[in-house]
Amino acid sequence: DIYKKIKVFAGLVFLWFSFLQMNDPDYFYWVPIYLLTSLFTFYSTYRNNKYVRFLSGFYLFSSLSLIFKGSDKEVTMYIFSENTNEVFGLMLCSIWLYFLPSLNRNMD
Repeated sequence: DIYKKIKVFAGLVFLWFSFLQMNDPDYFYWVPIYLLTSLFTFYSTYRNNKYVRFLSGFYLFSSLSLIFKGSDKEVTMYIFSENTNEVFGLMLCSIWLYFLPSLNRNMD
């Protein structure tokens, strides 16, 4: 069905994001963040896991702490600073994981 296809696509996107982080100086933070998001997404195609919302909250809290910390503003990636990219990445993971259990309810 369409929800499984959306989840497989999103899982592959987050898997790709984790691969792209391999050349980052702090890859040991970012590879697991995107990889966990990808793995929980793939897992959700078979089983419901309501505990991903806890991970979503942790990611949201981490992104807010990065906003207030405000580090690495001098490192510009393509358009935004590295800090902005990290905040957007964490928020994207947080939002996706928060709504992931809702997609499982629609599968039934």
